[in-house]
Amino acid sequence: MKRQITGAWQRLHGLLRNARHASDDRERDEQAIRLAAAVLLVEMARADAEHPGPEREALRRELQTRFGLDAEAVQALLTSAERTADRSVSLHAFLDDINTGLEYPEKLAVLKMLWQVAYADGRLDRHEEHLMRRFADLLHLTHADFIRLKLEVLGQRTG
Repeated sequence: MKRQITGAWQRLHGLLRNARHASDDRERDEQAIRLAAAVLLVEMARADAEHPGPEREALRRELQTRFGLDAEAVQALLTSAERTADRSVSLHAFLDDINTGLEYPEKLAVLKMLWQVAYADGRLDRHEEHLMRRFADLLHLTHADFIRLKLEVLGQRTG
């Protein structure tokens, strides 16, 4: 009987340990996705050097809204994203994090965030347009969705 109780206890302990590790893994994955999205948004905001203020404010608003963060958490994420972007030689790792960690509708939400930042100053710079096309392609999003989200964001700005 004691052996059965000990065996059951060990199985329960193992299940709880695995659940805790799975929870930790999910939290790390969510943080990686947040950072990846923030790095892409930082790069989009930097694409138009003429009007950095509106893009930066849109970037903060998008991070706060999409991830439900308070101002302090947004600032911490933004600081980390800027440092990470400065040290990175390629954006492919961040795009890969988003591709592997998000389903198609969630990737569309990231693209919409990018459109919001790109159009924050009311116009689309040629560098922003190029970057948007690259991001959409590398996120494996259809051209139809690319255009639909662009028009949706434009409609929000004019209407």
